[in-house]
Amino acid sequence: MSSRALDLKRSGRILWQYRILLGACALLGLLANAAHAYLQPATYSSYALVVLSPTVDLDTQAVVVDSTPVVVDALGRARLGVSVADLQSHVEAMAAGSQTLEIVADGPSASWVKQAVNAVTNAYVGYIRSDDNPGGPQPAQVFHFATTPTIKPLETRLAEAALLGLLAGLTVGLVAALALGRNDRRLRTRDAIADAIGVPVIASLAVPVPSDAAGWARFLGQQEVPGTDAWRLRTVLRELGVTGTGLHGARPEGCSVTMLSIATDKAALGVGPRFAAFAASEGVPATLVIGPQQEAAGTPAAVVAANGGKAPPLTEALVLNATAAALGTALKGIGALRSGAEAAGVANLRVSGRESRARLEAQPGTLAVAVGVVDGTVPRVTETTRADVTLLAVTAGAATSEQLVRVAASAAADGRPIWGILVANAAAGDETTGRVPELARPQENRMPARFRGVVTTESR
Repeated sequence: MSSRALDLKRSGRILWQYRILLGACALLGLLANAAHAYLQPATYSSYALVVLSPTVDLDTQAVVVDSTPVVVDALGRARLGVSVADLQSHVEAMAAGSQTLEIVADGPSASWVKQAVNAVTNAYVGYIRSDDNPGGPQPAQVFHFATTPTIKPLETRLAEAALLGLLAGLTVGLVAALALGRNDRRLRTRDAIADAIGVPVIASLAVPVPSDAAGWARFLGQQEVPGTDAWRLRTVLRELGVTGTGLHGARPEGCSVTMLSIATDKAALGVGPRFAAFAASEGVPATLVIGPQQEAAGTPAAVVAANGGKAPPLTEALVLNATAAALGTALKGIGALRSGAEAAGVANLRVSGRESRARLEAQPGTLAVAVGVVDGTVPRVTETTRADVTLLAVTAGAATSEQLVRVAASAAADGRPIWGILVANAAAGDETTGRVPELARPQENRMPARFRGVVTTESR
C-alpha cells in the first residue's frame, strides 16, 4: 500500500475512475442478499412483556434472559427439540419501557415460536424471583404472554435484504476502489505524463476505440473535429513546419512523423490516423503509413529455442506471454485500422504499407505519419519505422511512468528522441496542460524570511 495520504478530492477521483467496479459490487450485493432472503423459509415471530422492579437495570436483565440457566430451564418446561445454543440464537430481549422488558423469539413455525417465547418468559420470571438470582430475588410479573405469531411479508423481507446487500456491496466496492486507486500508478493528468519523461504535451484530443474496420472507417471519415482539438492539431502542424513556418522552419520538402504508442493502450493507436486525417482535411496531402511493428519474438517458445531447450524462469515466462498477447492484440487492431483507412476514402489522405524500417521520406509539401506500436515492458523502438520527428501518443490513465520511461529510453538509444506527446481522451477534470515539464516549470516565489534575534545597526 502507498503511504501517500488520501484527500477527499483525490478519493472522489478514484471512486469516479472505478465507478463501474463500485456499481458492480453494489448490484452484486443487492442481488445476492435479496436472493438469499427469497430462498429462506418464512420466519414467524412473537413476543412477551415482563414488568420488573424500578431498581433493576433493564440492559442487564436483557442479557440474563438468554443466559444458560434460563434457557436450560425453558427447555425443561417445553419440548422445543433444539439445543441450548440454538434456542439462544432464536431469542432476544430488549427494553420496551422504563420498567418493561420485551422478550422476542423467531422460528420456522407459529406454534414453535409461541411455545418458545412463553417457555423462556416463564423460566426467566422464575429465575429472577428465586434465590439463584445473584442480585437476590426481585419482583417480576408477566404483563403479556405470546399470542398468535406474525410473519413478515415477502416484499418487506426482500426490501430489507436488498438494502442491506446494497450497503454491504457499496462498502466492499469503496474499500476495493480506494485500495486499487492507491496502488494504481497509471498517469491521468497531462502534467504527470509530461513530467514522466520531461517532454511537453503538444496537443490532446478525443479518440474513440474502434473495434473493427468499419469503426475505423467511420472514425477517419469524420470531417468535423471539436474546436479545441482542431486548434491544438493546427498548432502541431505549424510547429512541425507543414503549414507556415514552425519550430523547425519551413519544410517545403515535407515532413515525416513516427507516432509511437504502447501495445496495451488501445485508444492511443488512433492518434496517428486522426492526426493524418486532420492534416488532410486542412488541405495538407497526407500519407498514413502502416509500417513494420515490434515483433513478438520474445515468446517463451522462441526463448526456449534460443536457449538450447532451456525454459525461462516463471516470472520471465509470464512477462513474455503478456508481451506477446499485447502485441498480438495491437497487430490485429492495426490490420483493422489499415482496412478501415483504405475504405474511408478521405480526400488528400493516402494509405500505404511499408516493410522497411529505414527513414520515411515525405513527398514535397506533404505529411507522412507512420504508426508504431511497441511493448510497454520491453519496448524495441528500433523495429518501427524511422521518421524526421518522433512523437508519443498516450491515453490518460493507460500507462505508467515506468512504461513511458522505457519507451523514451528505447527511442533515445535508437537516436530518435521523442519531440512531443499527444494525449488521447484527457480527463474532463484535468486542468493541467503538460506544456512545460516539471524541471522547466517556474517555482512559486517565496516571501522573504524575517530574521529574529539579529542585532542590526542603523547609520544616519
